[in-house]
Order: sequence, then structure tokens, then C-alpha cells
Amino acid sequence: MRKKIVDTAIQCLCDLGYHQTTTKIIAERAAISRGAILHHFPTRSELMEAVFKEVSNQRTEYHRARLEGISDPKARFLELVEILWETMISPTGVARLELLVGTRSDPELKDQFDALNANHVQQSKDNLWEMAKTIGFHSDAERNKIDAFTHLYVATMRGLSIDALRSETREGAEAAKELLKEMQAGMLRTMMS
Repeated sequence: MRKKIVDTAIQCLCDLGYHQTTTKIIAERAAISRGAILHHFPTRSELMEAVFKEVSNQRTEYHRARLEGISDPKARFLELVEILWETMISPTGVARLELLVGTRSDPELKDQFDALNANHVQQSKDNLWEMAKTIGFHSDAERNKIDAFTHLYVATMRGLSIDALRSETREGAEAAKELLKEMQAGMLRTMMS
């Protein structure tokens, strides 16, 4: 039942946005009682935290599965922008964006989600650095550059995925994503020379 509630909340966030996703609407869409939701998630903040964690878990698993078949460390690194793009424009990606933006002004959730997001960003930086080490990078300066790239590509993908939600700007967002991939390849070539 918890999974059904969380999955329905993810779809509601994607379809309706953060502020329109209420326990009443989630209950209607899941064809369960609001009381059933409250039994598993006594507060909206507990439900939204469970949604954030599920979205993060799904994205982590998607990244792992997509990278699993790529043995070359450079090719794995160069696939990251495309993989993040795929996750950002998916329902879970849109739900995560809604949570990031919606909780920014929610006094009950802001601090909690700021901490969850900061942890997620640090994990991303650590994961990319581990990947970079398999390519042969080891210095502090290289770590700093990889961390800056991680921040750049995640922040850029967030903005582009918002543009991709609108049909009139989707094509431009796709073109910008391709440019970011070229920049990533250029950075890698420069760092390896």
C-alpha cells in the first residue's frame, strides 16, 4: 500500500505540481481512502520525504543499470549527461523538480528537503569523482574541476528539463543538452592532455 501511495504521489507531482498534489487527490487517483494514506503517512511532510527518497532510489538504480553495460571509463563518464537528461524528463524527474521548487517556500519542509538535497548533491559529486578516478584523475585540482562540472551539469539539466516540459521550448532544450555533452567531452580531453 505504501508503494502505491508513493507511486501515485509521484505521478500527481508530475501531472499537477507540488501545490496541487494533496492527500485528497492522491487518495482519489490511487482509489483508496484518505485515511489509508494517513495511516501510512500521518503528515504530508512524511509522504513527501518518502516520495523524495523513492525518486532518488529510482534514479540511482536507473543510472546504475544504464552504466552497467559500459565498460570503458571514459565512455561511462561521457554518458552521464544523457542519463541525467533521461531521468530529469521522466515522471520521477519532474516530481523531484516539483519537490525542490515547492518545498523551497514550505516552512514545514524547507530545512528537511534542503538537507536531503545537499546530501544527494554530495553523493553525486562523490560518485562522479569515483568514476573520474577510474579514468586516471587523482589530484585535488582535478577533484575540484569534477565537482564544479557535477554542479554545472546537474543545475543545467534542471533548467533544461523545465524547458523540455513546454513543447515550444523542448527543441531548444534538446539542442542545449547536446551542446553540454560537447562541452563535457572537451573538458575531458583537456583534463587528459
